[in-house]
Amino acid sequence: MAKPVSVLVTIDTEEDNWDPAKDGVSIENIRGVPGLQELFDRHGIRPTYLTTYQVIIHPWAAEILAGVHRSGRGELGGHLHAWNTPPCPEPVTPETISLRGLPVEKQRAKLATLTEAIHVATGVRPTSFRAGRWSISPATVGVLAEAGYRTDSSVLPYVSWRSVTDGPRFFRTPTEPYRISGGGDVETPVPDGAVVEVPPTVGFTRWPWPLWSRWDRLARTMGLHPLRLPGVLARLGILDRISLSLEETPLKQLLRLTDVALANGHAVLNLFMHTVSLLPGRSPFAATAAERNALLDRIDRYFAALRRRCAFEAVTLAEVGERVRGTPAAKPLLSA
Repeated sequence: MAKPVSVLVTIDTEEDNWDPAKDGVSIENIRGVPGLQELFDRHGIRPTYLTTYQVIIHPWAAEILAGVHRSGRGELGGHLHAWNTPPCPEPVTPETISLRGLPVEKQRAKLATLTEAIHVATGVRPTSFRAGRWSISPATVGVLAEAGYRTDSSVLPYVSWRSVTDGPRFFRTPTEPYRISGGGDVETPVPDGAVVEVPPTVGFTRWPWPLWSRWDRLARTMGLHPLRLPGVLARLGILDRISLSLEETPLKQLLRLTDVALANGHAVLNLFMHTVSLLPGRSPFAATAAERNALLDRIDRYFAALRRRCAFEAVTLAEVGERVRGTPAAKPLLSA
């Protein structure tokens, strides 16, 4: 009998401000988390909430997230927005929003602030992480390991963020979990690396994905802007890059990529989203209440369809990391 595929949902749990901001920060979207969790509960999904500093410093929000973690219905981890996690004396600029572009001392100080805030507010010592705007570097990995983080999900395969400030490019990234270290490239597996990387699932309508990634990059760099070649190829059914983004990707495409992954023995599906889409008008994915409701309906229908397609096991980000290491799944890490 085939081994069940491991399914996780990683959620950027963050402030209402889609554009980077230090002032006027609010977190009203977090009031929608209990309803979202009830939806996941119905499907047996145990999401990992990766929370920012600006969220966790509010006791009512911390209690919502800690309650999910303590109950075993999900996991609480860290999500670092470099622009508003102290120390942050600098104004918000393209340079200061990029974690990977900061000196290692500043990365270390900001991560310490976030980690301590989560621990003080909830009693949880987080071991899972995602960098804001996917801004991770080898130096970041080293800082994570020092701070006790064991699993990361900041490397988004087959995507370039160079057009967004000092964003990284992830063209050679494995799409299954692998280990990384502070001394190497974040796209290159290190057998004894201190941190396990669990990339969000991004792939193509054709297999093998690394091969078709090269054709996709070629299409995107040919400069044929009037033709918008990648879009033409997608509409013709020749080649389409799809991410398991619950917000951005239509249900038909979510299931199409899932079918390709399942047919080729992909072991882990890492779906992802942002809590800010729970508050209409605050993200580009849910401008209205109708679009927010459509997002929730899409999540419901996706997991119902997945259950009909295959046997799967719902896991958290930390559990995937420990399995890669061959160690028992971690229990909730609470202070004594």
